[in-house]
Amino acid sequence: MRTVTLMLILSLSIMMIASSAIATIIRVPEDQLTIQAGIDAAAEGDTVLLTSSNPYVGEGNVDLVIDQVNLVLLGELGADETTIDCECSPSTVGIEISGGLGAGTIVQGITVVCAVGGNGGGIRIHDASPTIKECVLRDNVATMNGAGLWSGYGAGVTTISDCVFYGNEATYRAGGLMIDHTEGLITGCVFYDNLSSGIGGGAIQGNSSTVTVSNCTIVDNTAVVGGSGVHFASTSGSINNTILAYNTGASVLWGVGTTVHNLSYGNEGEGDLGNGDMNIYLDPRFCDPLGFDLTLQANSACLPGSPDNPWGEHIGALDTGCAPPATSSESWGGVKALYR
Repeated sequence: MRTVTLMLILSLSIMMIASSAIATIIRVPEDQLTIQAGIDAAAEGDTVLLTSSNPYVGEGNVDLVIDQVNLVLLGELGADETTIDCECSPSTVGIEISGGLGAGTIVQGITVVCAVGGNGGGIRIHDASPTIKECVLRDNVATMNGAGLWSGYGAGVTTISDCVFYGNEATYRAGGLMIDHTEGLITGCVFYDNLSSGIGGGAIQGNSSTVTVSNCTIVDNTAVVGGSGVHFASTSGSINNTILAYNTGASVLWGVGTTVHNLSYGNEGEGDLGNGDMNIYLDPRFCDPLGFDLTLQANSACLPGSPDNPWGEHIGALDTGCAPPATSSESWGGVKALYR
């Protein structure tokens, strides 16, 4: 009897420990009225779930701060239908992550639009190394660096995957994304129509960091000085299996040493990626670049089965989206003329 009782007590104890370890889902606005209230109520490992398809605006839904516990901030309906709208209010950042938080802090499936910050507009990361995935950073402004996202001085690796950076503008550096004195891993992202008015990095800037860019699509970005696509300053790293096309500036890359299995085409200024025949220079054959459809025609050299792809590897962030058109390839200027 005593043995049975002890076993029962032990089983109940284990169940209580397991129960306390189960993450809680905090729904906004059902459980908490604002996103910040949901964040403040979260314990380690909890999920703050944004359930509304209406934009999250105003106090408690912008200038969000995640700095206490690792948590998941998730858009239930995905980035297409989950929006944090900062309404272009001065000094209003979308999300700020700090406090030494790590990869267990995840922001997923959310669009941040019209934020205005210094370093970082849409998302600002300082002294943290979170995971950002399946997000859209659109029409954000930085009066300094990294209008879409700025990540600096983290002890680990900031991982950014399957995100879209569109229409962001930085006064100094990095229209889309800046990795600053930390390590960044950027995979499967699209950078389109971002602007750096200062030193460079229309899409991406690495500063005193280690940065790896792989399977990204970098199109129609602008840098006033250098690196309309990617600008590395005192930064090690590489660019692999990435499309760099139709970017505007003195050169598509600046300070980037290792470039392997990429495609460069139609860039203003210097478009040579170096490394001899380890890169290709052909029309990527997007389905509709002016309509922001950067999926690939079935005969694109970016696809593994193409005879023009010597490595049999996928290049870029997106897959096949259409059949080849009946007409031949045009220059970027020629394509634009078709829409006038």
